[in-house]
Amino acid sequence: MKTNRAANITVCMISYSEYYTDARIKSYVESLKNAGITVYIYCLEDSQSKSEENEFLKVIFVQKKYQGDSSLKYMLAYMKFFIRTFFRVTAGFFVHRFSVFHVHNIPDFIVYCAFLPKLLGRKVILDMHDTMSATFSTKNMGGGMGLVKFLIDVQTRLSLFITDALIYANHGQKEYTERHGVTHRDSHVFLNLPSSVFFNKRASVPDGDELKLIYHGTITKRLGVDLIIKAVEAASGKSKVVLTLIGEGELKNELVEYCESKGLTGKSVIFKPFIKVDRLKEEIEKHDAGIIGNRRSELTEEIMLPVKLMEYLSVGLPVITPRLKVIEKYFDESMVLFYEPDNLTELSEKIVYLFENKDRLPGMAVSSSGFFDKYKWEIQEKDYLNLIREYSR
Repeated sequence: MKTNRAANITVCMISYSEYYTDARIKSYVESLKNAGITVYIYCLEDSQSKSEENEFLKVIFVQKKYQGDSSLKYMLAYMKFFIRTFFRVTAGFFVHRFSVFHVHNIPDFIVYCAFLPKLLGRKVILDMHDTMSATFSTKNMGGGMGLVKFLIDVQTRLSLFITDALIYANHGQKEYTERHGVTHRDSHVFLNLPSSVFFNKRASVPDGDELKLIYHGTITKRLGVDLIIKAVEAASGKSKVVLTLIGEGELKNELVEYCESKGLTGKSVIFKPFIKVDRLKEEIEKHDAGIIGNRRSELTEEIMLPVKLMEYLSVGLPVITPRLKVIEKYFDESMVLFYEPDNLTELSEKIVYLFENKDRLPGMAVSSSGFFDKYKWEIQEKDYLNLIREYSR
């Protein structure tokens, strides 16, 4: 229910992402709309959607996302987005009188799209979805990484100069960045918790003698999607298992070709394009379990808590996940099914185990409820709205 429209707060969001498939940003926007706060979001073009406009939301597409493995082209895409958004946001500020700016990285320096409004007294919030230096190191984007990491660290620190509040995506990320000298006087941790608007417990468990697994998100090597497919291939000799892969990424074409060459496509592996957040739950609930493939790296070990893991659990699916420190901060053996990262044999064995113990799946899902008893979106939502109101004029 929309309340307190008289507050007349208008939030400008900026994100180098596709809004309709970004669950974290969608949750923020829904909370703001329900509080009667108007949102303008400048983001990447989504091929599945048209620009949206209603009483509380205006989505402005800036450009399409670059998806490839060239570090130079990534940098150029970021710069192109920054320049275009800078001028659009500056012009929009004088028309719509934005009250506060909520900027989502990557990259950090896009907070400077709000430079002129900042000079005129507006507050800027930086939401650190990802830690840039660790992310780029993990991608291993070619030679000269020492210089690239140095420049990334510099732009992060420069970005904090005009940032009034800093939001972290989890406690591990906050600990990592502070250990590396990145601190802020007003910092907050808002986990990538699934919003109850889009994700809630399913009414029933699907029938069938197959084990239906699901993975959704970016299809890339560092997230171990190739490892997942090969584990399913190995497990299919001992079980009836079907994996649904939802998403896009630089590794997708290679994996499609691999599955076709092995006769897996349409049998053991099904590929689907990205699905909007508001339709994702109805797809997830058709499956028996979620699966995470993150390879071990500085990023995945200490910083990146997979949002898809929590989305699966919130719908009622048990999850097979690598044993990484950041995941073990929040989940134990009673909540998820761990395997050693990068271990194809053990991952395959866990898949076979779930197939042979399908009757235990509902109980495994129930055991994860302790996490959601401790971490609730409703509590975070209240804190977030208070932050927005505090920094609005």
